[in-house]
Amino acid sequence: MDVNISKAADLFFPNPSLELVYFEAIANAMDAGSTKIDLKIKANDLQDINQFSVEISDNGEGFREDNFNKFKKLLETEEKDHKGVGRLVFLKYFSTIDVESYYDGKKRSFRFDRSFDGDSQIEKTAETQSGSVLKFSGYKKDKIKAYNYLRPLALKRSILLHFFPLLYQKKLANKELVISISLETTSPKPGYHYIPDFQSIKLSDLPTLQVSSFHDNTLSLIDEFHLYYSIEKKEQIAEESMSIIAVCVDNRTVEMKIPGGDSLPEGYELIFLLISDYLTGRVDPSRQQLDLPEFTIKQLKNVFKKHVGDLLKEHIPEISERNEQLKSSLESKYPHLFGYFKDESIGIADKAMSLEAAQMRFFQDQKKILEATHLDDEQYEKSLEVSSRLLMEYILYRDFSLKRLKEATASANEDDIHDVIIPKGSYDHNDGDIETFFKNNIWVFDDKFMTYSSVLSERRMDELLREIAGNEGNVNSDGTRPDIAIIFSDNPEEAEKVDVVIIELKKQGINLAKQEEVVSQLKQRARVLNDKYADKIQRIWYYGIAEIDTEFERSLLEDGYIPLYSKGKMLYGEEFIIPDIDNRFNKIPIKLFVLNYDALISDAEARNSSFMQLLKKRIAE
Repeated sequence: MDVNISKAADLFFPNPSLELVYFEAIANAMDAGSTKIDLKIKANDLQDINQFSVEISDNGEGFREDNFNKFKKLLETEEKDHKGVGRLVFLKYFSTIDVESYYDGKKRSFRFDRSFDGDSQIEKTAETQSGSVLKFSGYKKDKIKAYNYLRPLALKRSILLHFFPLLYQKKLANKELVISISLETTSPKPGYHYIPDFQSIKLSDLPTLQVSSFHDNTLSLIDEFHLYYSIEKKEQIAEESMSIIAVCVDNRTVEMKIPGGDSLPEGYELIFLLISDYLTGRVDPSRQQLDLPEFTIKQLKNVFKKHVGDLLKEHIPEISERNEQLKSSLESKYPHLFGYFKDESIGIADKAMSLEAAQMRFFQDQKKILEATHLDDEQYEKSLEVSSRLLMEYILYRDFSLKRLKEATASANEDDIHDVIIPKGSYDHNDGDIETFFKNNIWVFDDKFMTYSSVLSERRMDELLREIAGNEGNVNSDGTRPDIAIIFSDNPEEAEKVDVVIIELKKQGINLAKQEEVVSQLKQRARVLNDKYADKIQRIWYYGIAEIDTEFERSLLEDGYIPLYSKGKMLYGEEFIIPDIDNRFNKIPIKLFVLNYDALISDAEARNSSFMQLLKKRIAE
């Protein structure tokens, strides 16, 4: 040859697949007019490379003088769909390829390796049939990468995929061709479907394709595109069946990985081949990748996806029905993404992909609004919509928290109930970050408590008093612990007076005496707060959460409590504390709310539902 074969092989095939060796040999056999091609593989294990050999024979016209001259010279080809370098892939995997070719009563023999100089031996023979035999030996890799490079069934599928356009053209022209693949092995691995086997490809087995033609100005103003396709319902999908989504370049296929292509409907054998003069020659020398700009490939995929999707929905109506059901389901479960769900697939829509794409669209809208230096009327309206969606997302989070609170309440586990509202032993300071609102669920009592400045959970009264006092010095207390204490009106260190919320929780299933403790404990907290910082506190809300059975309700009513409107049971009453035992007539009233968990959860759910309906209406407008 006129070029350095070794360097050329590495240049044109830097990282080929072993399948390319088979493909190139089969392609050469078909170019030689073969009607029968036999691929014979002998192999043991993937690591036993010394026992691996390949023989490919055909009944083509053989290496006549003109054919051999073409073989000797790289990059010289008369056909526009040929690259003239394919045989170099042989040398990426095998050290030597021994060739015997018969034609016109002659036998041509030569060895193709990295030192091939174009010489061959010609002798007369009694063989009357023409054809060639290529024997591959001296495997150069450390191991064979996968059994699918040896299994006849897997290779049948790969050969069909790679050569389908050319095979289909032969079928339409009523030509003959049989490709057989056999494996001989003494080390079968049934678990990997690796056993001695024989498979064949016959043109008569190929399905009949329909065609849909179109123009697309984003790709070409001149060339027409033809989408050949077959959509066959199969009662039982055989192992050798396949779905093909590929573009055709130079009578070969380049598989097209289209977004959403993993969601093709089950029970169908599908073939989609995109053919156009626009694609002629647009493939790299190894025929593994399209030789087009990345942007053009992306646009080609979008065009391919659209037309494939339209055909699938036309021929398989249940696809549209199922996709619409999924869209409705996602919009119901993720209402803040309403309007962002599009049909991402070319077949059955994938839930995870649809959700991810919708979230990305929402994020892009957020990004545009946040990065805008000035909002026109349209952008301002969009900002209101985005804000509504963000608030709706937060409401969804609150719903999940309520579900957890219900589960904890049903199991009557006080610690779990406590931890859902706010983890025991924790301290949370509102630093103005939006993430603050996800750290606890104080809002279940009242949404106004979301403006807290500090939340203490199962912390000592002296810690609460210190929070209220700010920098006014050390304080002491009786060491008792309110379940939850909130200083929610302002920063105690800066405000003249603050608002405080005290909450006591009681688990369900306790007796009347334990239920009534919720009131006495709240009164104890009131005494401590009044004794220490009456002049620092503006208002205090006291909440007692407990099971309210008939006996406890009667007890509260006897003490003058009044039932309030609620979806559960809630009673309001005034209690009195005496700050000075020597001045027992100086009673200070405290206002208490006693409610059960049904009231706490149901009222919070009602508020959430109202917010959600308002936001949905705002988004849908």
